[in-house]
Amino acid sequence: EISLRPKCLDLQRTMNREAHRTCSYEIPNLILRRGQTFDMSIAFDRVFSEQDDTFTLQFVTGRKPMQSKGTVISVHKAREVNPGSWGYQITEIDEKKVSIKVCTSASAIVGKYQLFVDTVHKLKDGASQKCRYCHPDDIFVIFNPWCVGDSVYLEEETHREEFVLNETGRIWMGTVGKFCVRPWNFAQFDDVCLMAALSMMEKSELGDPARGNPLLVVKALSRVINNNERDGGVLVGNWSGKYDDGISPYAWNGSSSILEEFLKKRKGVKYGQCWTFSAIATTVFRALGIPTRCITNFRSAHDSDYSIQIDNFWTPEGRPRKMMDDTIWDFHVWNESWFRRPDLPEGYDGWQAFDPTPQECYEGVFTCGPCPVRAIRNGDLYLGYDTKFLFAEVNGDRVFWTVDSEGNMTPVFKDIDVVGKFMSTKAVNTISRDDVTSKYKHETDSIEKADVITKANGFCGRTDVTIQKPSASDVVFSLSGDVQKSGDMEIELKMANNSEEPRIVEVYMIAVATKYTAVPLIELKESNSTNVLEPRKGELPSVLL
Repeated sequence: EISLRPKCLDLQRTMNREAHRTCSYEIPNLILRRGQTFDMSIAFDRVFSEQDDTFTLQFVTGRKPMQSKGTVISVHKAREVNPGSWGYQITEIDEKKVSIKVCTSASAIVGKYQLFVDTVHKLKDGASQKCRYCHPDDIFVIFNPWCVGDSVYLEEETHREEFVLNETGRIWMGTVGKFCVRPWNFAQFDDVCLMAALSMMEKSELGDPARGNPLLVVKALSRVINNNERDGGVLVGNWSGKYDDGISPYAWNGSSSILEEFLKKRKGVKYGQCWTFSAIATTVFRALGIPTRCITNFRSAHDSDYSIQIDNFWTPEGRPRKMMDDTIWDFHVWNESWFRRPDLPEGYDGWQAFDPTPQECYEGVFTCGPCPVRAIRNGDLYLGYDTKFLFAEVNGDRVFWTVDSEGNMTPVFKDIDVVGKFMSTKAVNTISRDDVTSKYKHETDSIEKADVITKANGFCGRTDVTIQKPSASDVVFSLSGDVQKSGDMEIELKMANNSEEPRIVEVYMIAVATKYTAVPLIELKESNSTNVLEPRKGELPSVLL
């Protein structure tokens, strides 16, 4: 009697990659979507005997593989393979060749695996002979939106094609009323992209057992997308306008060149801004099999103190107090990924918002989300995951304060409909814009919106700001003019006196060039004037900028 020795494995890569929708990956290895069966065959050095011979498959992953950590998985023969669970069944025995159908777990750790075949031959005296074979090629296991048992399961096929398989996309930028579109090549199937995603998991120091949880994977990798001193991430943010020692964020049009440089140099690539951070996130998570998309929020608030209130400060003379304000960006781009949330109360599965752009530092790292989009819409700020910050980006009230020489502050005006406009993403299977604003917030004047704001204020411990009403409000103002990218512009302030008495109006107007992040650059022009408005008449002061 002789032992049973495996000679080689046929992983039937072409057929399995097609069945798992991974044939577009440039990496030639077998890439499996977890929770789905695949076929393979084992060639032995002698005829296989079902009576005396058995074998076990062993999948090994991680830095320090241990069965107790779930990084060493022994897969045994079963009468029938249960979808979503580890197991294999023999489908055919042809003398020395055994064909089997194997299934991975729907919650398997995502990453690179080694595959071993362990054989046992029973001897007549009750003893046994054992052999082990190691397959020379790595196998990759990724998330599976086609598998009902996977946390990232997405029901509609058109949505899976768009948010997992589509290699190109469009990112909206610009201002309210002046949209522009940046086409982007996500290229998630390029050889560097999956390898970069796995490298980023190593950099994130995410524990091996956690790499099967999309929540933890998204949170860890979105942090590593932005480069800081702690984790040496992919992209270095730069909003200074000076890019001489790198590449301008505006020059990139695809992810693979960024990720290729990151893998080659093993340090942060210079430079990125919000849309490049978001695009890299979309590439990385689609490469790993997590449905992901870019979201643009026009007039996006930056609430630095988590008060869900955007504060702007002015002197009593009407001049802006610099370096005190929260800001409102012309636009900001973040991401959504689709997965279930068993860690939260029922009702929060689906799109989860997260932001890989470094904005606010939390517990020593720049991280934001992932938080359920539904929680943002409903004002459920108690859930954590930076829901307060994301809520304020689309819902925060803008309050104007006057600050006297002693630092006393008086609220003078509140705008409740200034942020969270025209929230945009690429529509499914078209190049059109899909407006998702209603997924993040209720209509401005609705009862639901008022209830949500009241609830959110309660979670923040904030009382509504009371605005001191003017003694009279019979002078009406309107501002008109069209801001251009270059050249002169004319801005007109129109005033109409609807009272029966003359009114004296002091006007201070200033035009400041700013970045899209509301960071001021230079003052273009300012104008001071005192205007006497006759009863029932209007004045038309204007300033040419």
